[in-house]
Amino acid sequence: MTEAIESWLTPLLFISAPALMILSTAARYAQLHGEIHHLQDHEVTKSHYDVCDAALLKRAIYFRNALVALYSAIALFATASLLGAVVSGWWDQTLHWVATMTVVGIGAVIFAAISLARESLLSLRIIALHFGRLDAD
Repeated sequence: MTEAIESWLTPLLFISAPALMILSTAARYAQLHGEIHHLQDHEVTKSHYDVCDAALLKRAIYFRNALVALYSAIALFATASLLGAVVSGWWDQTLHWVATMTVVGIGAVIFAAISLARESLLSLRIIALHFGRLDAD
């Protein structure tokens, strides 16, 4: 009985981590949009614009990848939990599917964390470029 409850409860407990990461990632993604609009509204040199434009596009790709992975992780955890709850008492093989989906969901969260770390490093590069431009002015 305990194993049956664990089979659907464990993936359900994992949902909170990617959900919190989605909140912070979505807020950072909105800030990226603000920075893009700032570049459009203010005159900048062509070379500065090209470097920032390429870096901002990479950041947007990292955010997109992270958000897709996080949403996928939540879907996997929820599906694994539902699968475990519905059929855990009927079919022992279901536990393998639940465990597999949970592991893939954890992998998606790890991928998202790596994407967000890469974005953070790129963000620092853009900040350094902005400071360099301010010093030149």
